[in-house]
Amino acid sequence: MDQAAAGRAATSLLGKAVSGQATVIAFDTAFYTVALLFVVAAPLLVGIKIGLSRHAKARSHPAERGMRE
Repeated sequence: MDQAAAGRAATSLLGKAVSGQATVIAFDTAFYTVALLFVVAAPLLVGIKIGLSRHAKARSHPAERGMRE
């Protein structure tokens, strides 16, 4: 193998290695982004559900009191 072919082969192997590392870094970043979204969204959704439930109970109680009196 001459020097030029060896250089091209080395460059190709280096490119493949960098591409593989870039793929792993992109997957890692996407995983952390989704995990962070879940950590923020899950408690937020639970809080919204609790708030809506309390709001519904507060709206239904005055109507029930009006019927009893």
